Amino acid sequence: MHNNFRSLVATGRARNGEYPNENAPPASRMDLMEYDCQAEQLALFHAASCDRRELSPFARPGYSENIHILETTATDLLGAIQNVLWGSNRFVGCATVLCRGFYFTSCMYRDP
Repeated sequence: MHNNFRSLVATGRARNGEYPNENAPPASRMDLMEYDCQAEQLALFHAASCDRRELSPFARPGYSENIHILETTATDLLGAIQNVLWGSNRFVGCATVLCRGFYFTSCMYRDP
C-alpha cells in the first residue's frame, strides 16, 4: 500500500490537496520502501499500549512514527500520509491493535 501511493506521487499522478482538479507535481526523489520487521515490532509495542501519543524518540531510536486512531470511518488522510511521502524513508513496519473502543495503528519509518 505504501509503495502504491508513493508511486502515484512520484510519477505526478496523485491529486493536489490544495487544488483538487490538478495533480501534484512529480517527486524529484522517492525510494521504493522495504518492510522492516524491527520497525513492525516497535509499532506493535506502541499500538499494544493503546497510548494515543507518539512514542518518545528515545524509545524508537532512528525511526520516525505515524500513529492513527480510528474511532469512526472518517479519517484525516493528509495527516496519515506524512511519513509515507517523505522521499528518503526507505523502511517501514506497521501494526494495528483493537483497543477499548478504537483501533490504534502505528507505522515506524526510517532512512537507509
